[in-house]
Amino acid sequence: MNKHFVIDPNGEKHTRNSKTREYSHCVLARLTNESRMRSLKCGLQNASELVRKYSDPDHVERQVAYYSRPGAITKKTREQVEAEEAKYLAEYVANAKAYRTEIEVAEAAIARGEELDPTWGSIGWASRLDLAHKNAAGYQNGWHTMVVQAERE
Repeated sequence: MNKHFVIDPNGEKHTRNSKTREYSHCVLARLTNESRMRSLKCGLQNASELVRKYSDPDHVERQVAYYSRPGAITKKTREQVEAEEAKYLAEYVANAKAYRTEIEVAEAAIARGEELDPTWGSIGWASRLDLAHKNAAGYQNGWHTMVVQAERE
């Protein structure tokens, strides 16, 4: 069994085991601040659209009609549908609020010059340096990448 490992800049150990392959390099990556902010804003947009959808009074009526139609596999009363939709709406409102809070915190951290997500992950192992660089090149947009020499245990 070939056991390989690398240590990322935060001191975390990443390992890879193989019965037949030898790895000389590992590609490590973490999200850029811009990519993380884009992800948070997309999450807020999705949560806000769900809030809008579930706030629409016609939505409940459509759900009531769906669950009371002839041939419906699952039948629900108006009260059940209203309770279920209210539960979903509360969940989506909480999600949207959490995204807004997280965006505010992230913007403040960026203003202080901090990295939002300092966690590195191993995204690929290679048997040659040129292959490791080729792998890393695919993650240049939105990622900080680095190629690290692997060691054997």
